[in-house]
Amino acid sequence: MNKKMIIESLLGMVIGGIAMFTFLHFIPKELLMKFYPKGDFETFAFFVSLLVGPFFAIALHELGHLTAGLLQKHQLQLFVVAFFGLKRENQRVRLFFNKEMQYFGGISATSPINLEGNLKIQFARILGAGPLFSLLFGGVFLFLFYYFDSAWNGFNGIVGLISIALFFATTIPSKSGLFFTDRKRLQRLLNKGKVGEIELALLQASFQMLLDQNAKNLEINKLQLIQTDTEPVVQFWGFFFEYAYYKDHQNTEKATLLKNNLLNYQTLIPKGIWKSLAID
Repeated sequence: MNKKMIIESLLGMVIGGIAMFTFLHFIPKELLMKFYPKGDFETFAFFVSLLVGPFFAIALHELGHLTAGLLQKHQLQLFVVAFFGLKRENQRVRLFFNKEMQYFGGISATSPINLEGNLKIQFARILGAGPLFSLLFGGVFLFLFYYFDSAWNGFNGIVGLISIALFFATTIPSKSGLFFTDRKRLQRLLNKGKVGEIELALLQASFQMLLDQNAKNLEINKLQLIQTDTEPVVQFWGFFFEYAYYKDHQNTEKATLLKNNLLNYQTLIPKGIWKSLAID
């Protein structure tokens, strides 16, 4: 993790801490007491809420991305929250037990059945739907917490607060660790200059490779455009797609040269993702 990523991560923690302190300072005491259990069952419900609530809030966020994709007739490719996962294999969706830590905090991926239509607008809707779901359901669960009293007060409050926090976490910062937040990715995608062209080229390459199950039909000029981005993680994908292109065309010489270039990025890419790409 480089210095810039450490600073961004610390900044996110500070913002989250300030938001939580502000909430605890200004919330009326009688409302705050609704979080605390009053009996045996409420104690059980409270601890279940502490364990399940955060992941439920994450699932709602990822469900926003998934719903926007499915409504545009995209196919589900991957949906993971904590240990629960769905993925497409051999044109069928199956349930699986997730053991990949980089997916533990939630991921959703859909793909179009063809590359027709305005990919920018389609993907922009998908990106925006995650934060929108977090904001919407955050409001719903805080409404339930405020106006109703039950053994599941803690669950409603936790899901509501974390959903609102996810909205801010995916819209205010530019990055979450290595990767762009939803807002930053949306901003890059809708950029009318070179950055927007790079994001569109990245989308086209990703979807083309997914549809074909190989890299033979990728356009080299677009891959080389991706490689000119200022962000190393974006450059990496440009070089990886070009490597896959030459590998699938059995051009060993060029594939080897690109593999050597990819090795310069190995420490940047999470080990699980690197392993899944089968760069050999």
